[in-house]
Amino acid sequence: MNRTLLIFGVQLAAFWPVWRWYVLRVVDSADQTWGLLALATALLIVLQKKATKKSFEHSLTLPTLLVLLYVVTYPAFPPLARAGVAFTALGVTLSLLRFGRPLHPGVLGLLWLSLPVIPSFQFYGGYPLRVLLRLRPALLRGNPHRIGTKESPEAKATTDPTHQDGAASQNEASLA
Repeated sequence: MNRTLLIFGVQLAAFWPVWRWYVLRVVDSADQTWGLLALATALLIVLQKKATKKSFEHSLTLPTLLVLLYVVTYPAFPPLARAGVAFTALGVTLSLLRFGRPLHPGVLGLLWLSLPVIPSFQFYGGYPLRVLLRLRPALLRGNPHRIGTKESPEAKATTDPTHQDGAASQNEASLA
């Protein structure tokens, strides 16, 4: 049990920037309460399972490689991606030490669900959706060539022969 706590504690200390970012992100958004529930559920599953002799026989190579991946990619990855690597490393370590296998899908899935991704999806997915919604009326009218163009009433009067406007009538009267 002491070995498990030591390894888990070292990983928690190594990922301290992730925890700082995680707390700031969760406090900032009201949508993240479900993520906290997923994190609490994952921890509950892990704490309920007793470590077996078989679980101490496994190598910690995969968690070590994931920690090295975190260290190498720290300057290049955004905080959400770093948190994904950190949570994966923690999930693999807990799976090895508690369940005796390198991947427990329930624990790893709950850890990934606890990541605060909803604000990122809203930010990165919001702009393309707004663009698509702006283009939708032109596509529904069947005129995809006029997407995003605004036409003045004068230009419409000169290009649309069915448009009856006072300006068009004046132009016809001045020509006669």
